[in-house]
Amino acid sequence: GGVVEAATTVRAKLEQLLPPKLRQQAAATALATQVITPVPRPVDWRLLRVLAEAVAQGQNLRFTYTDRHGKVSERRVRPYRHAVREGAWYLIAYDAQRADWRLFRLDRIQHATPEPAAAGVDVPIFPSPSIEEWLSTDFGRLCASDG
Repeated sequence: GGVVEAATTVRAKLEQLLPPKLRQQAAATALATQVITPVPRPVDWRLLRVLAEAVAQGQNLRFTYTDRHGKVSERRVRPYRHAVREGAWYLIAYDAQRADWRLFRLDRIQHATPEPAAAGVDVPIFPSPSIEEWLSTDFGRLCASDG
């Protein structure tokens, strides 16, 4: 309604006042972010900027990841989007080594470094019409009507 339209108008006016480089970063962040639930936990804005720029420029991302069991691994992925779910920030990315789409919590990512996209590695189209549906269907393993 009116509040969303007003917020969009204000954001557009503010973006016009930003220096070109900062405007580009803001646009990349807006493009690469999908908020699924409100009130996210604090996030490392430098990491978010790196992710947004990698998405906008079609780059790969290399990082150290600690899973929920404390296992540390080096990952190389093609970032697709980042999203907020149940208050936590996540990266949705294609992991060519595992030949699958994966979900990474941002607070478990360390040393994120963008890299040029690897030649000869095809990234499949995202497997769901929306990130929200993909998450609610166990990463596409269940039919949308089963979720």
